[in-house]
Amino acid sequence: MNFLVTSCQLPVTSCQLSVASAPPRATGNRQPATLLFALFTLLLATTAFAQATDYRDIKTPPLRAFNPPTAKRIQLDNGMVIFLM
Repeated sequence: MNFLVTSCQLPVTSCQLSVASAPPRATGNRQPATLLFALFTLLLATTAFAQATDYRDIKTPPLRAFNPPTAKRIQLDNGMVIFLM
């Protein structure tokens, strides 16, 4: 990317125009990012090997008791049945 640079002195008798380029972008040190990516990949790979091979190997807690409320059965004069909670 180029920039137009002007340099003028007061009183304005002459001006100089020059083209300056932007400084190169710093690439920085990419070693920490590479190391972090490698550790993350290793973490995902180790969890893939920790999977159960059979469904019976998976331990689940017992289910809590299920006690549904009982409904009151009402039959209307026209024969329609209604269940009220």
